[in-house]
Amino acid sequence: DWLKKRDIVLHIVDLGGDTITSKGHWGRVFMTHVFAMAEWEVEEICARTKTQMQDLFDTGKLTGNVPMGKDCRYTFQDGTTHISNHALNRAELASLTGDEVWLKAEHSHLPKVLKELIDNPTEQRIIFQLKAWRDAGYALNQIADLANAAGYVTKLGKPWSLGTVNSVLHSRHTQLILQQAALAKAA
Repeated sequence: DWLKKRDIVLHIVDLGGDTITSKGHWGRVFMTHVFAMAEWEVEEICARTKTQMQDLFDTGKLTGNVPMGKDCRYTFQDGTTHISNHALNRAELASLTGDEVWLKAEHSHLPKVLKELIDNPTEQRIIFQLKAWRDAGYALNQIADLANAAGYVTKLGKPWSLGTVNSVLHSRHTQLILQQAALAKAA
């Protein structure tokens, strides 16, 4: 429709020796099917990615940055472990393991590493306090001020802001931490 409105004819010239254009009805039918299949494939990729990411979340694996209230335990192929409060980059992994393979650009040959999220009790106490202030009716900017006055720092070691408080309180990781704490308290 976009091409037609602009009086543009699309020519596909390398289709097994045939030429198809968007001008004729057979060309439009063919392109409609090709575009529908392309759209379906994009949706399939999104669905598979969403399912895989949810599975990683459900099993407590690291999928991006290490969230507030958690640390990451890296378990390497040789059985050694390292606990970090942030996601390690390739240079940190190379330094930690003494293996420069981490610095290579090709991802397919990197050693396998299990990255499991584990509780960080100190940060979880901060989360519980942020939630308590929110439940008491404080605004997000007031909570940031209270957290800063209490000497709390964010996961990145920075002062709290309205946006950071909001992000932490609405994180699915925070929601899971709060849910697990409520269940443990009820038991």
